[in-house]
Amino acid sequence: MTNTDLMTAETQLTLTPDEKAYLVGALQNAIGETRVEVHRTHSPQFRERVLHEEKLVRALLEKVEKTV
Repeated sequence: MTNTDLMTAETQLTLTPDEKAYLVGALQNAIGETRVEVHRTHSPQFRERVLHEEKLVRALLEKVEKTV
């Protein structure tokens, strides 16, 4: 199966203002934790995995912050 064979699906999520604030805080904390892990690790494979995770969390945070 190639990437062109895959279908993407969107998921909608309704959050209260308190839920959104909590999620933003949790994502920001997760970013902070990944930054610490990147600086502490000596394993190139683990470092790449943590950097990928940070990229995903930043993308999620950006999406959540754009919501009304």
